[in-house]
Amino acid sequence: SRGLGDVYKRQLWDRYVAEAFPKLQQSDDRLTYPGEEWGNEASWERIFQKLFVASGVSGWDAAIEIGGGGGKYTERVLRANDRVRVWGFDVSVNFLEATGARLSDFVKADRLSLNAIDSVAPDAMFRTLESAGMVRKVDAMFSIDAMVHVDLQYLFTYWVNAALLLKPGGRVLMTLAD
Repeated sequence: SRGLGDVYKRQLWDRYVAEAFPKLQQSDDRLTYPGEEWGNEASWERIFQKLFVASGVSGWDAAIEIGGGGGKYTERVLRANDRVRVWGFDVSVNFLEATGARLSDFVKADRLSLNAIDSVAPDAMFRTLESAGMVRKVDAMFSIDAMVHVDLQYLFTYWVNAALLLKPGGRVLMTLAD
């Protein structure tokens, strides 16, 4: 069965999106989607240039995002390259729905697939990509500002997935807690 900590984290982030974020929006008119309350356009663009552009995002065909929040980096990746397909994974269904609303045209065009993280099945991400024929064909796995909330055993799971799914020379772009 799913651990209480996993259930708590899922509920915590779903409640944050449903209850706390709308209150923040009332006091800050620049906020459209959850996740935008952390940083600003200039900081997101600096991170994108430093990590993504420097890692060849314009040449990617396939990428995995973990913990994309409201999709601010997802959107940048999809707009930087008109052929890349992104598989997004998040613990929060509400964050996935926010990303889906923000990027509905990419979802309809089958360039963005949004998936709930299954904390009970550590191979679920691998199986999703395996069924799509993407083993050893993924250019990058990225997670910006989400892994600071993740327990070490899940980090290892993501790194193992990266080792199994990335093509030779593939990249892991991840910000971590110290």
